[in-house]
Amino acid sequence: MIGLSKPVLHRDLPRLAADYDHVIIDGAPRNYEVARSAIAAADVVLIPVQPSGADFWASRETVNLVKESRSFKEKQISVFVVSRKIGRTTLSRDIAAALADFELPILSGNTTQRIIYADAMTAGKTVIEQQPAGPAAEEIRAILKEIEGIIA
Repeated sequence: MIGLSKPVLHRDLPRLAADYDHVIIDGAPRNYEVARSAIAAADVVLIPVQPSGADFWASRETVNLVKESRSFKEKQISVFVVSRKIGRTTLSRDIAAALADFELPILSGNTTQRIIYADAMTAGKTVIEQQPAGPAAEEIRAILKEIEGIIA
């Protein structure tokens, strides 16, 4: 893990990633220049979105960056991943229909609102490390399997 919150990720990442099969870039979505650089560096872009109006509207800027990136990175894959769904709420049920307007696929795997995510982060672990057989670990495994299918 390195901290490289600069708008030069697209330039520096190939050198930094030379010895790795996969690199994950996790960036702040509201830092436009860093997000643009991270998207330009990526082969696969996961756009996390919570089922809320605020997240839905905030994702528009990220989608615009993805579409801009496609002009020079035609094989880039971009998908939404719904996170922190809350049971059978109207927002959770309607988020897929709302995101359809952006014309990007939505992973079928998602995460739900669970305390274990915060607990694991506080402990400096993943939910798979914290509770390997728990439902949150299964959610993450389902998402990972879907991503593996996309990049295969």
